[in-house]
Amino acid sequence: MEKLTIEEIERLPRDYITVSEASAAMGINPQTFYRHVSELPFPLFKVGRRYRIPKQPFMDYMRSGKTG
Repeated sequence: MEKLTIEEIERLPRDYITVSEASAAMGINPQTFYRHVSELPFPLFKVGRRYRIPKQPFMDYMRSGKTG
């Protein structure tokens, strides 16, 4: 997936984002995201076998400038 901007994530029609969307926004590979799940500073919820990330806490994290 190509890199996503905060504005593109904000326009998504749901209150959560997927791992692939989060990793695209962070500029990392989804496998790297999964390796660091326990260290992430925003909440994640597991729904079945998939993770869901609440959109607002993720956007707050991205806007804080503390990424990579």
